[in-house]
Formats: sequence, C-alpha cells, structure tokens
Amino acid sequence: MPLVDFDDPELWNGGPTSLYRDAEGRGYVRETRGSYYGESGEDAIALRNALGVLPGDSIIFVGGAFGWIAELWERDGYGPIVVTDTSAWIHANKAANAVVEILNEDGATSESRDAILDALGVPVATWCISEDVIPTLTADEAQAMAANMRLVADNVAHWVTTKMVAQDERLNWKSLEEWKALLDPDLVVARNENGRVI
Repeated sequence: MPLVDFDDPELWNGGPTSLYRDAEGRGYVRETRGSYYGESGEDAIALRNALGVLPGDSIIFVGGAFGWIAELWERDGYGPIVVTDTSAWIHANKAANAVVEILNEDGATSESRDAILDALGVPVATWCISEDVIPTLTADEAQAMAANMRLVADNVAHWVTTKMVAQDERLNWKSLEEWKALLDPDLVVARNENGRVI
C-alpha cells in the first residue's frame, strides 16, 4: 500500500492534509494546472528535454493523475501517449479535469500491462515514466513498480521530487543519487532540481 491514500479526497483538496495545494489554497483541479507545471508547462518540457523524448516515441505515464503532462506533450506533437492512474478520486473527477483518457490500470499483472499496451497501440512502448509517484511508495513498492514498468517499455524513467530541508513527513524522501541506487538501471529525473537526470 502506498504511504498515503490516493482515494481520499482530503489528499487532493488543498486542505491541511493535502499533498496538492496552490497559493490560493485550491487543490488539484484544472484551474490550478499551471501552478503545478509552470504557467507554460516548463516542468513538463524540462522532463521531456532531460530524457531526450522524441516526437513519435510511444509513452506511458504511470500515476499521471488527470494527464496534464500528457496533454502538454500532445499539444507539442509528441505521442502516442497513454496515462494510467488508479486513484478513485481521479476517476471520479476526471470528467471535469482531464482532456486525455485516464486508464484505471496499475501494470502489476500481465492483463493490466496488456491493456495499457493495447490502448497505446504498440507491442512495447518507447518510454514508461512514473510521474512523481515514487516518493509515495516504500522502497520495496518502488522497486516492484519499476520492475513492472520495465516489462512494457524499452526505457523507464522516474520523475521525482527529491529530498529537501522540509517536506511532508508521510512520504519517502531520498536524494536523486539515492533513488538512482534503488531503481537502477532506470533513469531518475529530479523535478525540483531543474530536471537533473542520472
């Protein structure tokens, strides 16, 4: 089980126990999208550039919530892209907040992995990228998720917020180097370090 309950609306609503809030105290809803990825999607572009993703690459986002990064990448001509997320809250609210399809798949079984690849329309993806999910998992869960990601893509990467001075104590914080040691041979990109990648 992840370290937090992604089905709990309180995790998303911007309140005192939320992981997601903007300066106005709003939670993870469409009008706050710019505050999470930069007003013009700078974070999403930095991730793409750090990995060297090319137009025409097939891409799976794991834990992609409402698919806002996929939406930004598709806007720029990248894809095909599939977004997966298993949060009941995300699926209950996606009609108002997502413009891309969000698959309710975790990739933990062969059937789930087949469903993801079928939706993408390829036998194996170019990229499978976890979207700032890893810090919400135990080390064992992170390694298990990474192993499943390697079964669907030629390249696996994890976009993470790395360890800083003060962070939510519920989560599993590591430096970029510590995540790399745990998840090698996957690439790890530090969201809060200007897209530093190892």
